[in-house]
Amino acid sequence: MKTNWGLGLLLGSLAACGLLAADPAGSAPGITVRLVNSAKVPQAKLLQGEKEAAYILGKAGVSLTWEDCSAGSEGWQSGPCASSLGATDFWLHVATWKPAAAVGEMLGFTALSREPGADDSVAGVSYPMVRNMAESFGVGESEILGAALAHEIGHLLGVGHAPMGVMCSQFGRNQIVQASAGGLLFSARQASQIRTEIARRRAASEAP
Repeated sequence: MKTNWGLGLLLGSLAACGLLAADPAGSAPGITVRLVNSAKVPQAKLLQGEKEAAYILGKAGVSLTWEDCSAGSEGWQSGPCASSLGATDFWLHVATWKPAAAVGEMLGFTALSREPGADDSVAGVSYPMVRNMAESFGVGESEILGAALAHEIGHLLGVGHAPMGVMCSQFGRNQIVQASAGGLLFSARQASQIRTEIARRRAASEAP
């Protein structure tokens, strides 16, 4: 598999990533994320993190559906979790591990497949780093987890790092404050890029 590693979110920076708000137009396209909770994040924290990420994607004009594909969950060996990925389906891990190619104090990681039609693109969030950041800033884990999940979903949909908003390459106190206020979002341009990518994927899957 040829991969392109997006370095996700780096801990410890206080870079000035500003508060942005997206301005979605039209109906909301949808994506499905198959989440694997190998870090065994407590269910209440995980569900709140998923809710935070769905809010961020929703502000970008995208509806987000979560499928619990953790080992031992209902249907993890059958149904959607066992089927091939659709055009707008993705795997996302909340893990205690990081890929060998990932270096430094990364909060998240993304590996994009470069093989046409392959379904092996994968992204994840390091739960130990989420926990460490929450302790450092004295905030709840769910807000950081939700922002990190949304960030990696952005990478899966082709959005790169930016100096402001949820795609900021480095999270610090300013970003955590923004996340707490519901203002750490995709920009209008990023939101448009995401919706365009979803439409492109759907069209390609429906082509004869």
